[in-house]
Amino acid sequence: MTFNSTEESVDFILTTLNDEALRVGAELKVERKERKNISNELMISLNRSGQTFRITLNWVRDEHLDRASFSLGNGYIETQWRLLLEPEKKVAPVAPPFHWKLKQVDRSIGEASHPHILDEVWLRRLLQRKLALPQES
Repeated sequence: MTFNSTEESVDFILTTLNDEALRVGAELKVERKERKNISNELMISLNRSGQTFRITLNWVRDEHLDRASFSLGNGYIETQWRLLLEPEKKVAPVAPPFHWKLKQVDRSIGEASHPHILDEVWLRRLLQRKLALPQES
């Protein structure tokens, strides 16, 4: 999935989490929200029946892309996944489209069990597994 701005890429994740929270009756909580010099940081958790799903995102705001390198942001999903926000084409100056690259931190997870670019279906399934919900096909 690609995006035309860094803000759009974060909005996609937040919308997906909010939709799932409403759908399954989970509580969505903003644990940390910080505006830095050229970037933003956000930590969100979803809680349901004693289970917690947490995601942390850092990203360069769109108005500061001229000061950014090819690494436009990063984040973590739980402790198992690392996210890297980067342009689809690595050419200067940095320009859309952008995507969240997904890398496993936990080496016990099979390489074929996840996409290399974050997508909505995979994020929803991961959230469902973490919150111990029945999987939808």
